[in-house]
Amino acid sequence: MIEGREWPKPWDPACPICRSPWLVSIDEMLAEGYTFTGIRAVLRGRTPGPPSADATYRAHIDHLAEPHRKLRAGLEERAEEGDPTSLVDIGSATQAVITRGFAALAAGKLEVTSKDLIAALRLQSQLDKADGSAGLDASSWQAAFVEFLTIVRQHMPAASWQSFVADVHASPTIRLILAESPALPQGAPHG
Repeated sequence: MIEGREWPKPWDPACPICRSPWLVSIDEMLAEGYTFTGIRAVLRGRTPGPPSADATYRAHIDHLAEPHRKLRAGLEERAEEGDPTSLVDIGSATQAVITRGFAALAAGKLEVTSKDLIAALRLQSQLDKADGSAGLDASSWQAAFVEFLTIVRQHMPAASWQSFVADVHASPTIRLILAESPALPQGAPHG
């Protein structure tokens, strides 16, 4: 089953991964762009242990269900065009994490802290600057940050809000981001 749909999957009785109790996990990790070493690291300590030869993993790619095989093939093509030491580029990895994070948040399976959001915004801003094709300028990020703080203020007790604002203003990184933006929302939070 992949995204709620059943897909036919080639199976080879001679393939150690096809016979492995970790088959589903290995298939998903291959589709997500894990390196063979990374897969072994995740499965380290499990009994039975995962196969140790890279050639075994490479051969198993042909045994993936079609959507997983296509994802892996696309990742490998991009790796060949760019950095051969990393299968997944940081932008693709970040976008995948963000997509999954929003889905988990919408399903009520994830809580995002202000620290998490600030870190994600900062990383995305850095990636956009490095890419040179940022869709949003700094003022858009600043406005989003101030909007986030307005929402946080509505859900925080007054004492916690005052302490939070003091910590935000004490952060050199956040001060830099807020340098040209409107002031933090003031006043007592709505509780």
